[in-house]
Amino acid sequence: MVTAGAPAPPDLNINYHYHRHAGPGQDYLEALEKQTEEITKLRIGVNALAEAINSLEDKVALDLANLTTEITENTTVVGSAITLLQAIIAELQANSGNQAAVDALAADLSNTTDALAAAVASGTPAEPTP
Repeated sequence: MVTAGAPAPPDLNINYHYHRHAGPGQDYLEALEKQTEEITKLRIGVNALAEAINSLEDKVALDLANLTTEITENTTVVGSAITLLQAIIAELQANSGNQAAVDALAADLSNTTDALAAAVASGTPAEPTP
C-alpha cells in the first residue's frame, strides 16, 4: 500500500525462462514448426479463395455468353419485326386507293401484331409472386 507523499515503489519485472533438457535449439524448432503449420493453414485458405474466385469467374463468363446470345436473338427478332412493319407500311402506301387491299393489309397487320405479342409474351418470364 502506498501512503500519501511516499515515493512510488519501483517497477518490478519478473522474467522466467524455461529451458528444456532437449537442447537450446528445441524451442526454435518448435516455433518454426508452429509457423510452418500456420503457413500451411494460410495456404489452404488462399487456395480455397482462389477456387471460389475461379468458380465465380466461370459463372460470370457463362452468364455473359448467355446474355450475348439472348441479345443477338432479340436483335434478330426486333429486326424481323421492323422489316415486317416497313413492308406493311409500303403496301398500305402503294394500295391507298384500293380499300379492299387496305382492309386485307389491316387484317394481316392485326394477325401479325397478335402473333408478335404472343411471341413476346411467351419469351417474357412471369413476374415473381411476392
